[in-house]
Amino acid sequence: MTEPSPSFDSLLDAVSDERATRARTIAFALVTAYDHDVSDHEVERFGQLIGGDGEAFRALATTMKGDLDGATEWARGYLADERGDPRATRAIVEAARIAAIADAQLAEREEIALHVVAVALGLDPDEV
Repeated sequence: MTEPSPSFDSLLDAVSDERATRARTIAFALVTAYDHDVSDHEVERFGQLIGGDGEAFRALATTMKGDLDGATEWARGYLADERGDPRATRAIVEAARIAAIADAQLAEREEIALHVVAVALGLDPDEV
């Protein structure tokens, strides 16, 4: 019998316990997961931008990649709690944008993830 994979929440706990870092991590990880490639460069950019634990981020993004539907719903719920805080919203959107271009190209799937982040935050996706 195989061990169940860790929950998204427990993986996020390993990255950071600071609320703003957690929300930006979720946006960055969701875009990375939609790209279907958790590259060393993306992990490095995450560390530079957000400053959480890079290997814990890799584990989170990889697990999210394995369950995109579950990860999308989880991210939507978490990010919806950030609605109404313009400063937090800007930082989260910026993290998602940087994740989308971290590998020097913007794939269609990453655009979908940016849309998910925008809608979760109550923003017009065409403006993100």
